[in-house]
Amino acid sequence: MTAERFEHHVPSVLNQTDGDHFGLLVRVLLGKMHDGKFLERIEGSIPRLAIDPIKFHRSYYKKWTNTNDRWRELDSSRLADALYEFLFMLWTTDKQGTELVPRDPKRRKLCNAGWKSFYISEAELKSLVMDVVTQYLEDARRLQ
Repeated sequence: MTAERFEHHVPSVLNQTDGDHFGLLVRVLLGKMHDGKFLERIEGSIPRLAIDPIKFHRSYYKKWTNTNDRWRELDSSRLADALYEFLFMLWTTDKQGTELVPRDPKRRKLCNAGWKSFYISEAELKSLVMDVVTQYLEDARRLQ
């Protein structure tokens, strides 16, 4: 996987290298979501955020770094935990935000990303995150 420069970084947000690494993480995430057929759960057209790494990067880089400003220093386990928490908040369909997919239909809502009918279970998210972190770390080593 080649490094893609994300030239649009807001100057106040970390630095180019961190942004490029987040871009790599995003490309791996969106690729794994596509491979896992998670995007097929979205009703209607798939939002560009779900398939365009640059658009996803623009929308979520600052939120990611606000909660994980030293994320590149985390070991694989802590990186997986941070990514899980970030994606949990992004994709929860629970009005209370305590479950990804609440059993009680009265508590269900559109996921926070706004993707119509998208859902992912806790087990699926854990598996996806582990796959993403593993692939990201392999690809990131090649960039250095």
